Amino acid sequence: MEFNFLNQQWLISKEGFTSLLPVIATYIQSGKVPAETKEFNFEMAVPSNSVFPNWEGFKEEVPAGSIAIIPIIGVMFKYRGYGGISDEKIITWISQAERNPNISAVIFLFDTPGGTVFGTQLLANAVNAMSKPKIAMVYDGMCCSKGYWIASQCDRIIASSEQDIIGSIGTMLSITDYSKYFENAGIKIHEILADKSKNKNSEFDEAMKGRYTAVKDVLINPVAETFHNAILSKRPNVPGKVLTGLIYTAKEALEYNLIDEIGSLDMAIESLSTNSNLNVTMAFSLKNWFSSDSDDKNLEEEVKVKSKELTELKASMKESVEEHNKLTNQVKELTAKVSDVDFQLAAVTKERDDLIKDRDQWKTKAESYGEQPGDTRSSTKKEGNQDEDNENQKVIDSLPHNRAADAALGY
Repeated sequence: MEFNFLNQQWLISKEGFTSLLPVIATYIQSGKVPAETKEFNFEMAVPSNSVFPNWEGFKEEVPAGSIAIIPIIGVMFKYRGYGGISDEKIITWISQAERNPNISAVIFLFDTPGGTVFGTQLLANAVNAMSKPKIAMVYDGMCCSKGYWIASQCDRIIASSEQDIIGSIGTMLSITDYSKYFENAGIKIHEILADKSKNKNSEFDEAMKGRYTAVKDVLINPVAETFHNAILSKRPNVPGKVLTGLIYTAKEALEYNLIDEIGSLDMAIESLSTNSNLNVTMAFSLKNWFSSDSDDKNLEEEVKVKSKELTELKASMKESVEEHNKLTNQVKELTAKVSDVDFQLAAVTKERDDLIKDRDQWKTKAESYGEQPGDTRSSTKKEGNQDEDNENQKVIDSLPHNRAADAALGY
């Protein structure tokens, strides 16, 4: 895949970008870039329980408890080749290390000035999402810009010496102006935009005229903001003053919380051996490397005992979690029932209050009539014709003051 060096956003230190100038010159003169690297050639002395990838990746038959060492050496590009290291290859190695049950942890070896913006977020997400312990090791060199973004997603960052260079936390954009070159060659370029595309390339057109505000607002500043947020999400104690693009020696970086310590690869491996997230098999493997042969049998027996205890503890924890979930569901059911009863009680209470209110209103109305004719019911009861008495009573009952009295008394 052809890569355009000349119009790229970069997360790279100045010296790192300068190192690309011969490649850029070759590209300008011939239109070609150096051939892709076919093999990954990098040699270093590593402990016997560590594994190193070739270009194709890690072998499946690595020993149990192995630590994968992934090199991030040179300028970082999204795709492979051009003398550096590619994000896609690193992501492949990460995936292999994650899937391999015999690999218990990963150490990333950094000596990089940074690289292109494109590909950075994918690689950072891949490192951040790793389930296995991971350490970034600045390997007698630099860990700058894009490289530091990736390193910040690890559990710890260790520099190998006080002279290591860390930082350059910033974003830049390179735009090459060919206008004079084409003018001298007698070439004139006409740029024609669609009627509804009047703003297309406007940011770059402004930048070519020396006006950079638009291109910074649209391209560079948002990347820098994302860069800063990614670092601070993992290392909140990094002060804002070191996020301006400056570089620091490892000693200074330690003061500013950009790294956790200065030490050796052996220290990185030993720190993994005491990490509680690692399985017992790996801890034993590491202890074998650091311990004398005379301690091996006792240590192996102790590991077996601890492994059994760990299995029993996991089983007990599983039962406790299940019981907790069961009780939680019961509490939810009881809470729902209580809420239902509360709702019904509130409805009954309201109905009772409404009846009391109606009673009191009628009582008040009845009392407002006071002592007046008709307050005591009239009666037609007398000796004689009963039917006539009933008719007379109906007439008396229909009188207004009697109807009001009946209503007040509830008749």
